[in-house]
Amino acid sequence: MAACSGRPDFGNTWGDGLYLVFENVADGADFALRLRDEIARVDWAGAGLPPDMGLRIGMHTGPVFRTLDPIIKQENYFGSHVTRAARIEPVAARGSVYVSEQMAAALAASGERAFACDYLGPLSLAKNYGSGRLYRLRRSAESE
Repeated sequence: MAACSGRPDFGNTWGDGLYLVFENVADGADFALRLRDEIARVDWAGAGLPPDMGLRIGMHTGPVFRTLDPIIKQENYFGSHVTRAARIEPVAARGSVYVSEQMAAALAASGERAFACDYLGPLSLAKNYGSGRLYRLRRSAESE
């Protein structure tokens, strides 16, 4: 996280995953792609783990609510948009960053040209959360 210019406003672990909240969609997209690339460089077999370990990242954007979490006694973020991101991650292909249609639209509307989103179609989301039009996030040809 320290290597990124656009750091998350909030970060926590959640089960076997990371849960991060960004104010800016481009900062979130950049972080996700950097994290994916760093994880891909790890020598998993050398660490005594299966060599095909991989990372899946799911992202969504929308209004969230920041308030005190009475269980952990710290500020936390809540809402249906948090849940939607959590339902995208399990369906993402290993080594990929999948984003919702809303996230792809927000990136396009931001004017940020460093990213591109390739349409994957409507995919079923995890835990019977319905379906969503998903995209694979990548760096644009202009930024490579």
